[in-house]
Amino acid sequence: MYTPPMDRLVYYCEGLQPEVLQVAADAVEVSPVYSRHRLVQALVDDPAVVGVVIDINDLSEEWGAFITSALRSFPLLPVLLIYPDAPAGCPPGVTCVRRDASDDRLTRALNGFAGGDQPRDRRRYHRYQWPLRAALAGDDTVHRISEISAGGAYLEPLGPGIESGKERELAIYFQNFRMSARCIILDPRGTAGARSTGFGVRFLDLSAQAEGFINRIVQDALIELLLDPETEPGIPVLHEEEDLLSIGDEFALT
Repeated sequence: MYTPPMDRLVYYCEGLQPEVLQVAADAVEVSPVYSRHRLVQALVDDPAVVGVVIDINDLSEEWGAFITSALRSFPLLPVLLIYPDAPAGCPPGVTCVRRDASDDRLTRALNGFAGGDQPRDRRRYHRYQWPLRAALAGDDTVHRISEISAGGAYLEPLGPGIESGKERELAIYFQNFRMSARCIILDPRGTAGARSTGFGVRFLDLSAQAEGFINRIVQDALIELLLDPETEPGIPVLHEEEDLLSIGDEFALT
């Protein structure tokens, strides 16, 4: 019988020992990492991660930029930040505690953001926001893609004649190739933080190769952004020597 993985806190540690944190955490496993690259890999690759603890000696601008980037990529990710002079400079949306806080304070902080009643980003697929164009068959509107994953995409603007529940053919244009997919239109909704209104689509019957390719380029972009928050990952491009058949019949060069 399948047993789902235990909820896990990934812990980047410069100060407290992992054993101290494990004792304080309740009903979760603490997985220590000792480099930012390993931290990024855990966030992108491990579906059991329900929160991240960052224990650092100094809240530098570099760490501030990393945390901001992580929250942008994973908006429901709980972050606990431990550093000597916390909460001074604590980033918005983050729980901060001093390294010399009492065991009770640390336990409350951990269980407060890792508790079972907290919201979870349990999406099957990661998403990324490239400035892509898309078109629905039979529709003259050129849509913007505000996010894409192997499971679907979010398009703006809503446009005339877009009915939820309908199946449509969709073409998404990358740098030098396009992806064609059958999709179902989801209920329209406002885009968070914006005035425009768009709509989601869920891809139907994507091949395993196509799902794998979209997953790979999204994960590569997330890793690149998290390791260097000052960069903006470019729109993916297919090289001439790349075998289109290996990534699915849904793709064609433009």
